[in-house]
Amino acid sequence: IQDISARYRLSEREEETLKGVLMGLSTKEVADQMHISPNTVKAYMRLIMIKLGVTTRWGVIAKVVGSRESMDETTTSSHSRASGGDLL
Repeated sequence: IQDISARYRLSEREEETLKGVLMGLSTKEVADQMHISPNTVKAYMRLIMIKLGVTTRWGVIAKVVGSRESMDETTTSSHSRASGGDLL
């Protein structure tokens, strides 16, 4: 999450909101956990969506998972090239 947060320049509160969403919490549950109103969570989610270039909560999740997978592939292929081995 920290890599995603840095890549898309999320604030601390946006990152905290994102963590809650990725844990599967509802807007109200995220708000309770962060001690803020559900409307504030919705505002953070709108900002996150704008920064990630998506329009839905599921789009945020897909973008994070997709970014994570591409990071994993890059790391794996870098290690493979460094060791001279194939991934197949």
